Amino acid sequence: MHKLKIILIVIVAISGSILAVLFFQDRTKKLEDRDYKDIKEITIKTDKANINFYKSENEKVRVEIYGSSKDLAEIIEGSQKLTISKMTGNTTCFLNCKNQVNIYVPEDFPKVLISSEIGNIKTNVGIVGMDINSDKGNITISKASNLTINSNMGNIVIDEINASNNSSIKTDLGNITIKEIVNLKIDAKSESGSVVIPVIKDSQEYTLTIETSKGNVDIDHHENKS
Repeated sequence: MHKLKIILIVIVAISGSILAVLFFQDRTKKLEDRDYKDIKEITIKTDKANINFYKSENEKVRVEIYGSSKDLAEIIEGSQKLTISKMTGNTTCFLNCKNQVNIYVPEDFPKVLISSEIGNIKTNVGIVGMDINSDKGNITISKASNLTINSNMGNIVIDEINASNNSSIKTDLGNITIKEIVNLKIDAKSESGSVVIPVIKDSQEYTLTIETSKGNVDIDHHENKS
């Protein structure tokens, strides 16, 4: 009887270990890897996915999509525009599925529009115009000239904004950090948090509006080059 209990305990322990491995095993796989020519505008609509932009090795746009199901994403190409949508969470995978969109674009790519429910957004390449609507997730921008960001929750970090038009950054909950602003007047406010801006003479045509309800605003360097 004692030996039988030991055998049962061992069986239960092994079964539990196997189930744990299967449950937490990363089932993410590459679903898409394709190049596109003559693309000037990219639109991304996701429910649950991280979005990353990288510098391409040529003038083509390359799209990589990672997830758990082939029908997870839809890509539509036409009129020099690319639309990526239907990136949703998979309830059968729970914690062990990681949806991700990697996009490779030439430096100073013209225009990107993003609508994201949950997920981080990061660019590692200069993009001229960006329009981002994010519900939950951190946003990290390398370089942009015309920028509109609306975020409900998440920190926003921007390396450089070099003006070509009016821009705005708004978040309900999160800190906003900008390392360098060039050729923009600044209008910044926080309802509950500090605002730190280098003081220089504003004589520029375009304005960067920065607003956060709960969070700090920090700008490291502000310069007018004209």
